[in-house]
Amino acid sequence: PAPEVPNLSKAYSDIIKESPGLNSSYQAFVSKVVNSSQCQGCHDSYTNPNDKINDEFKHLRYVLSLGTWVVPGNPEKSTLFTKLNPPLKSAMPPIDQPYASLEEATTALETVKKFVMAFPTPDRIWQVKSDGAIIKGLKKGTPGNGICGQAKVGHHVFAISNTPSQLGGKKVLEILVGRPSALVTSKDCDAFDTFFMEQDSLKKL
Repeated sequence: PAPEVPNLSKAYSDIIKESPGLNSSYQAFVSKVVNSSQCQGCHDSYTNPNDKINDEFKHLRYVLSLGTWVVPGNPEKSTLFTKLNPPLKSAMPPIDQPYASLEEATTALETVKKFVMAFPTPDRIWQVKSDGAIIKGLKKGTPGNGICGQAKVGHHVFAISNTPSQLGGKKVLEILVGRPSALVTSKDCDAFDTFFMEQDSLKKL
C-alpha cells in the first residue's frame, strides 16, 4: 500500500464527528461492505496490522492508507468503487464469496459510492494552530454573534468555503459544525446555525 498521508486519517476522523451525513455514510460502508461476508477475511479485515487503536475509525485508517482506494468526491478514480463495478461482473468480491443477488451487489456499490462522494476534498480542511482557538456562532438573519467554544491545537475543521468573510473586523472562515458537536459547548449557541473561526488561528492541512 502507498504510505499514509500524514494527518489525513486524523483530519477525516475529526470531520466525520462533526458531519452527521458523512458519519452516516461511513457507518453504512462499515456495516454493509466491510463487515459483509463478501469482504470479511480479505484485505486484513480492513485493519492495519500495526494499528493498536481499536476504535470506530480503524477501518477508515486502513482505507486511507491505501492511496487511491478513496479519492474524495470521485468514485470513478476510487479503487474501492471500481473493484465492485459493475455489480456481479466486477473484480471483487472473489468468486468463492459472491453476492447472493444483483440487488445485494448493487447496494454494496451504491454504499461505497455514497461514502466516497460524501468525503470533503483535502483543500478545504484546516488545522487549528494553537490551543484556545475560538469558535463563534450566529443565527442567519439575526444581528450579533457569540462565543460558542474553543478548539484544541491539532484539531481539524472543514471550511464551507475557503474564501474568508469579515466578522468583528477579522477574517473568518465558516466551518462545518454538526449536532451534537464537540466544538460548540455553550448552551447559549443552541439556536445558532452558522459558525466561524478566525483564519489566523488555522493553517491548511
